Amino acid sequence: MLLGVGVLVLGLLAMVVIGGQADDTPPAEGVAATAAADGPSSRDDATDSTADGAPEVADPDPVEGDQLPDANTAADTGGTDAEPSAGSGSGEVGTIDPELQGAAGFAVQFANSYLNYDEAQPDVRARELAAYLAPGLDAQLGWSGTGRQLAALVIALRAEPTEDGAVVVTVAAQVTGTDAPRWVHLAVPLRQDDRARWAVTAPPAFVPRPSPGNPTVPATPASDDELGAQLTDAVTQAFVAFGTSATVDLPGITAEDARIRGLDGQFAFVRLAELVVHDGDDTARTATARVVWRNDIAGGEIEQTYRLDLTAAGNAWLIGAITIG
Repeated sequence: MLLGVGVLVLGLLAMVVIGGQADDTPPAEGVAATAAADGPSSRDDATDSTADGAPEVADPDPVEGDQLPDANTAADTGGTDAEPSAGSGSGEVGTIDPELQGAAGFAVQFANSYLNYDEAQPDVRARELAAYLAPGLDAQLGWSGTGRQLAALVIALRAEPTEDGAVVVTVAAQVTGTDAPRWVHLAVPLRQDDRARWAVTAPPAFVPRPSPGNPTVPATPASDDELGAQLTDAVTQAFVAFGTSATVDLPGITAEDARIRGLDGQFAFVRLAELVVHDGDDTARTATARVVWRNDIAGGEIEQTYRLDLTAAGNAWLIGAITIG
């Protein structure tokens, strides 16, 4: 009896020892295998993506120069996005300082809301303007509440800092109401708070359109009338193709390495009004071509001037480029 009990106890001990050895898998090795089979973790993915040059998520905090209306306010008032461009209280066109691009963009958005109004829905304009106004300003900024106008396009022309710390952005807008579309110019006064947020601090004002510049135009070179007569037919064919095709590739007329894009049928060629080939050397010349186009959609004809770059190829002259200037 005692012998049988001893054998039973020894058997149980052996089973416990063997079972423990079978389950003795190193924990770290087991986790690594699982991770390799399942792929990298989401944290590893993020780290690897950044290391490989994938774009990072932009910092949501506003920074100076990129200020838009407060997200919550814009959502409540129907604020819209717009592309910043350039402006000035004097109405002159100029280059916008990169640090004022945010002001220019803000002014464009504001002007879009300011110049759009409808007497049937006056509250819509007030809600939109609220996203841009500093406290204390009239909700309608002086609008009488009558009439209807639509701003189809708004661009910034210039942004100028003032001596007292404000910025005046001049925008140009194409507006239409009961009359034909026309351009108006609006000067918008802005300031920033201590969190670099822009706001309109005073009612805007209409200003004159920019005055044209007075640049010095280079003198026209002397012409080679004989060569111009020789190239008239070739240039005519080139402009026929320029009007009808997306690319102009005419063996014997355009140079082999020319990359000339055409109007792809937007306008129909009518005639070559004039071709003037300028004097030059025996390898390269320039020419001026006056071309008449017909607008088959809107009707009417219009004459425009192009510059041709000519390259000598043996006894022939080939067109290397069609540009303006």
